[in-house]
Amino acid sequence: GQANAGVYVPVGEGATIKVNFPSSPIQAIIPFYTQLTGKKLILDSALQGEQLRIISPQNLTKRDAIAFIEATLLLNGYAIIHVDATTAKLINHAGGKSPTADGLKVYNSLHDLPESEEICHYVLPLQHISADDASKAFQQVIKLHPYGAMTPISNDSALIITENSATIRSICEIAQIVDVPPAEIANEMIKLE
Repeated sequence: GQANAGVYVPVGEGATIKVNFPSSPIQAIIPFYTQLTGKKLILDSALQGEQLRIISPQNLTKRDAIAFIEATLLLNGYAIIHVDATTAKLINHAGGKSPTADGLKVYNSLHDLPESEEICHYVLPLQHISADDASKAFQQVIKLHPYGAMTPISNDSALIITENSATIRSICEIAQIVDVPPAEIANEMIKLE
């Protein structure tokens, strides 16, 4: 079946859902999101913001609809932080709240990173370049979000990255290119004719 804003949303995994919010306040999207996820949301008191536009041209699976809403919220200054299996927090980081104060999950394997855009901490091990150099290089290439941060670990062998999972994946791709042994330097005599 399909549903529009304000209509009961089927929560079965096989259901396809129409996400249709042409211009809606965050308060109109919250009940739709909680019905989809079945989660209780703890709400930031400073949620007011611009009207949001979340429209998918075609029906989405439940999982894709949730990911689509979360990614759009994150892009517009709202972060959903998963507390446990039944509860999440919704904060407005554009309104000055920092997601990092709200107990983000910590990951140390790309394989375990959430598929959806979720703000979390990621520990990136480094073998050849210092955490300081890595942090500078990454931030020249990728502009972090207002809530993003990179913290070198004191022994310099790792970097703690606080970002959304999609950005963390991009940083890890760059790390594979820059974190390599220095090139072997060889002296060679070339006889010029």
